[in-house]
Amino acid sequence: MKKSDTKSIKNNNTALVLRCLLCGAVSRAQVAEQTGLSKATVTALIGELLAKGILTETGTEGFGVGRPRTSLALVPSYAYAVGMVLHRRRLSVSLIDLALTPLDTLSFSTADFASPKEALDTLFDGIDTLCQRHNVEKARLIGIGVSAPGPLDFKAGVIHDPPRLSLFHGARVSEYLAKKTDLPVFLDNNATLLAMHERRLRQGSLSSWSFVIVTDGVGSASFIDDKLLRGAGGYAGELGHISVEAEGPLCACGNRGCLERCISADNLREKFGMESYRAAADAAERGEEQGRAALAYVADCLSLALSSLVNLLNPEAIVLYGELNYKKELLFPLIEEQIRRRAAVGRASGVTLLASLADENAVIASSADAILDAYFGQKFN
Repeated sequence: MKKSDTKSIKNNNTALVLRCLLCGAVSRAQVAEQTGLSKATVTALIGELLAKGILTETGTEGFGVGRPRTSLALVPSYAYAVGMVLHRRRLSVSLIDLALTPLDTLSFSTADFASPKEALDTLFDGIDTLCQRHNVEKARLIGIGVSAPGPLDFKAGVIHDPPRLSLFHGARVSEYLAKKTDLPVFLDNNATLLAMHERRLRQGSLSSWSFVIVTDGVGSASFIDDKLLRGAGGYAGELGHISVEAEGPLCACGNRGCLERCISADNLREKFGMESYRAAADAAERGEEQGRAALAYVADCLSLALSSLVNLLNPEAIVLYGELNYKKELLFPLIEEQIRRRAAVGRASGVTLLASLADENAVIASSADAILDAYFGQKFN
């Protein structure tokens, strides 16, 4: 066997071991059971990881017949990732440990920058500030993850022309940051990264499912048999730009009646006099007619798009992240009823609407998800 083949096999086996430890402390025997690797291979790999300091022994557990098992856990401070979020309103740079915990974040107003270079240089300078604050040597940084709205080319690291984010149109983000930092840089769609984060939180409980984010825009990502759907060019998931109202309001993308535009705060204000979705939900809970009408309209628009998603992909569940989880007991039943009525596949196999497990820090943490995924997958060392 070639030396390169031997190294590749070892890297793959190390990745299997590390992924077992992502979900919490486990024993050597449990790692062998979950990975299918021999006990001797697991013992050798864990010995190397303990020597490097990436793992630690946290104690023993177990009673009865046999030797107690020694628990193992990742050392979050062994290495760090940098996460950057390029948002329509705010830009941020964060220092994130191996447990996907953001230690610190610097934020800036997007409107304050005149060019992508100026913005990226400011975020680059922020890396120094964060490392100095937390006494982290730059040699312990494994890479930079960048989250941005689509459409974008995640392979080339280029942002194309996302609506309302003209500052970064055409920006070669990964190339620019990689040259400045000499670190691996992964740019990806914010909905895709949040979906990857959600998958980690759910620990494999869903296999074929869709993730929908509703914040300042609408995006989505879908998994079939636990494999992320990218599409021919990697742009799959722009659910927000499915037209749900043929003669609806003009969207910044150039289409009319896009889901993202129809359920926006601006449109809810124009149609129902509601300043936000939260205001509409509060009014509906009080029994006010305009609030109920606004919620019914949001449910109608969203269910039109989700019914198409269900008919095309047949997911077992749709996970919703963002503002529409506010007082979900008012909205979710309306959406579920309309999906049952509109989606033939939904009636045949059923689909569950779930609220995301991710909290408000997920956008920051998920920005580093692709970098950590590569790190734990031993795709770079």
